[in-house]
Amino acid sequence: MNNLNIKRKKKIYKRNQLWLPSIEDKISQYNCLVAVGANHLFYKAGLITVLRA
Repeated sequence: MNNLNIKRKKKIYKRNQLWLPSIEDKISQYNCLVAVGANHLFYKAGLITVLRA
């Protein structure tokens, strides 16, 4: 994996971690649609995977 891909994954992971508390709060209170770019859904730290845990 090249350096650019590693940096991109780290950036996406960091954003996911910042968004998680807000997303979890909102979906526990309301029916919500959360729209994110596709890259935020992949890998072990993807939003869907983390929210299911």
